[in-house]
Parts: sequence; structure tokens; C-alpha cells
Amino acid sequence: MSKMSEGAVVKNYVLIFILLFIIPFAVTAGGQAEAVMPVSIDGIIEYYDGDVTVDNVPAEFGMKVKYGVVVKTGADSYCEVVFEGKNIFRIMESTIAEIRISAEAPEIQLEKGAVAALFNKLDALTSNEPFRVKTQTTVASVRGTAFFIKTIDTSTTYVCLCNGELELAEGDGNNAGDYSSGHHTAVYFKEADGITEVLEAPMLYHSDEDMESLADHIDEKIYWYY
Repeated sequence: MSKMSEGAVVKNYVLIFILLFIIPFAVTAGGQAEAVMPVSIDGIIEYYDGDVTVDNVPAEFGMKVKYGVVVKTGADSYCEVVFEGKNIFRIMESTIAEIRISAEAPEIQLEKGAVAALFNKLDALTSNEPFRVKTQTTVASVRGTAFFIKTIDTSTTYVCLCNGELELAEGDGNNAGDYSSGHHTAVYFKEADGITEVLEAPMLYHSDEDMESLADHIDEKIYWYY
């Protein structure tokens, strides 16, 4: 009887050890993992044509675009993604873009190709940080705007502020200026030997009609001014 009681006591001590040390550690670890994981703001594919994949899965109408997915478009293909009803991106042909939309730090990483966008409800996408579009040479911080960005090659990016406001920076984060425009103000970011030049550029690769069609798809209108 005495031996059985001692065994029971030992088992109780083991159980207490597990409860006091192992379970709290697991909860803490789980809490840390949850704390650093961004809360995804999902987009919806509302239009596409041609060869389009989301994480290598063929695109479908109504497919969700979650945090961290990579959208790829082939030649003569495009994809339009709507976030929160009033924000739209057109991922142009021959483009690779990683979509990282969360309230904490929303952004698109444009590896190659081009993106046209219209934001009409920016506060629904971001609470702390501005919305950013990044290329190897440029960071565009959006303030509520229609814009077009194209990576020409690994050292050159074309940015057109079609209507609204943008804060532009070089790829290393150095500020390149705040821009406002009522009707297409464009620049090139050209990097060579670690130095980036910002040069004036003409309106290229897109038109008023292209941007207005984006606005139509979210029942909005662009108010051009000169």
C-alpha cells in the first residue's frame, strides 16, 4: 500500500511539472507565432484573361488572393484583383508579383512586369503603414491614387502617378520626393553602380482609357485635372 502511494505521488509531481512548464511554454510559443503572423486582407479575382496563375494554380473568377501568394501572368494575359470593394489592381501581361496585403504593412513586390492600380478606399487596406509597391529600384508609398508601375529591367523602373499623390523612394529607402498630379506625371528610376537617378519620363505603356476602365470596374470615376 505504501509503495503504491509513493508511485502515485511521483506521478502527480510529473503531472505538475508538465502543467507548470511545458504547457505554458507551448502557449507562449503559440502566442508568439500568432503575433508575428500578418492578418491577411484577401483580394478577389474579378477579371482575368489568358494564362494567369496564383501560386502556380490556374486563376478562376472569384478566387481569393491571400497574403503572400505570387500572381503570374503570361504574354497577352492580365488579371484584376479587387480588395475591399473599392481598391483594384490590374496585373499586366508577363508579370510576376507577390501580393502581401495586411493591415500591418500592405505591399506588392513587383519582381517583373507592370501593375496599374486605383485606390478609392485606402483606409480599408492599411491602419499603420502606407501601402507600398516595391521593385528593385523603387518604393512607391500610396496615399490614395491612380498609378502605373513597370519594371523595364533589373536597374530601371518606370512610375507614372496618373492621378493623386505618391511618395517615392529609391530601392534602398532614400526618399526621392513627394509627387502630386492631376493627369500623369511620370519618372524613371535608373540605378547604376549603386547610384539611383530619377529622370523625367513621358506617359508610356498605358492610357487614360486604361485607368478609366479600372475605375469603371469598381463603379468609380477618375477626376482628371490639368
